[in-house]
Amino acid sequence: MRRSGRRAVQRSGWWRSGSAVLGAVAAPTALAATSGAPYAVWRLDVGALGWALAAATAYAVLWAGLSKRPGWHLPALFGAGLVATVVALSSPLDSMGETVLLTMHMLEHMALALVGSILLVAGIPRAMLERVRRLPVIGALLDRFWNFTGMLLFNVVMVAWHVPALYEAALRNEAVHDVEHLSFLLFGMLFWGPILRPLEPDRARPGNLVRRIVAVMVALGVNTALGSYLFFVQNVLYPTYLAAPRVWGLIDVRTDQSIAGGTLWSMGDMAYIVAGLVLAVQWLQGQPEPGALEVPAADRA
Repeated sequence: MRRSGRRAVQRSGWWRSGSAVLGAVAAPTALAATSGAPYAVWRLDVGALGWALAAATAYAVLWAGLSKRPGWHLPALFGAGLVATVVALSSPLDSMGETVLLTMHMLEHMALALVGSILLVAGIPRAMLERVRRLPVIGALLDRFWNFTGMLLFNVVMVAWHVPALYEAALRNEAVHDVEHLSFLLFGMLFWGPILRPLEPDRARPGNLVRRIVAVMVALGVNTALGSYLFFVQNVLYPTYLAAPRVWGLIDVRTDQSIAGGTLWSMGDMAYIVAGLVLAVQWLQGQPEPGALEVPAADRA
């Protein structure tokens, strides 16, 4: 009895020691997991919702005016783009991105430039785009920037907003922050528009497809340079995050900046590589087969 009691005491002692060790290990993890709770909040972006409703109304009016309406999958894509935009701006990607984690802010920007803009462009029928081109001001802007020029400007916007002075201004001023988000969405549409919905058929202007391939390769290079710089740079670029509390696994600010750069690097490059491959296949399909000879016009007659 004494031996069994002694063993029980020993086991209880080991149990208490083990519990203490497990508690000491688990406490920081639990604290880190819960420490992000005050910042990971959903708050409806009323401004984004208003713009989305206005865009949906304009789309519905233009859709109703089409003489021959395409499939309903196009309005579904456009609606998904509006929803993705509002959700991104109302989710913890926004609330945490502007207060504690650069990675969350980067994911928000990718949601606007890669997800929302692609879905919006994919949901615009060509006939609707032609109707918009006939409008006085918007039509002139489309003709001027829905092309190689607009695709290159997208890169300028991406780089400019990651300059520390502009990035910090967006974090500290709500109006500047709204302009930043709007520019990612609109210039994203200018980039993906000529790829998904070119204004002119490629057979009418043979150089269009080649120029779009070049623009995608430029975007790939710029994105790789920007993402790798954020990934490898040793100093903290944005002081707001240097002063922010650490959340989620006690990620330090330098690691957060590196993860954000890797996110931009991987997500952006993947999108541009896929776009480049699709355009390259289209270009190759439009070329004559190797060894094929053009038949002279006199012989065809």
